[in-house]
Amino acid sequence: MGCAYDIILIKMRKKEVVNYLKSRWEAVHEIEIEELRKTSLKDRFDLTLAIFDLGKNLNLRAKRTDSETYDIMKKWRQLKDYYSEPK
Repeated sequence: MGCAYDIILIKMRKKEVVNYLKSRWEAVHEIEIEELRKTSLKDRFDLTLAIFDLGKNLNLRAKRTDSETYDIMKKWRQLKDYYSEPK
């Protein structure tokens, strides 16, 4: 047994379905953008650290000879140390 959503899609033409789904995804995209705007700096930083930790655990290492990458990693370490200190 189909739900109401399935019935709506069956009654639509292909072009209507494409337009409908496109508008739905655009609405979802707008909601995601708004949620990202509301995300605190600390939460963004924590997410970035989690991504770096994932890369480290998967042995995805940056080239140590790349001075630009080293400088970026150094900055992130400084930020991590700063935000990890109790205030």
